Amino acid sequence: MIENGNRDLLKMKPIQFISIWKEVPTEQRYQVVAVGIAGHFQLDAVSSLVWRLLDGRNTVCTIIEYVQKEYPDAEQKEIEKDIVNLLIQMEKDDLIISDYNPLNPDKKLNIPDKNPNLFDKSKNITKSKEIEKEIKW
Repeated sequence: MIENGNRDLLKMKPIQFISIWKEVPTEQRYQVVAVGIAGHFQLDAVSSLVWRLLDGRNTVCTIIEYVQKEYPDAEQKEIEKDIVNLLIQMEKDDLIISDYNPLNPDKKLNIPDKNPNLFDKSKNITKSKEIEKEIKW
């Protein structure tokens, strides 16, 4: 079984973080185009199927089972690995919240910081202590 630290990934309930998306007709099915913070993403048929199931109620295990029913010839372990990797990538691209909790629906965005020292609180604390030493109370 695939695990993320101590939490079982297959029990997580992912949800779409970005609600701006549309379905585009293709030869076989409708495919999803999602607009995210990092740009727009055209999803393939399987990814589009997974996208529609990301409602915060379906577990990753349920999503995998659904995909297996749609693609019965595919190997179960391969589907499981591909779906988990897809969800990890969608989380990195800020398209989903990987484990939705309606009591705490916040998401930490994965926007790269151009100046990593800008918000380093430990450096600010050190600097304030240095200033405090200079001032004689």
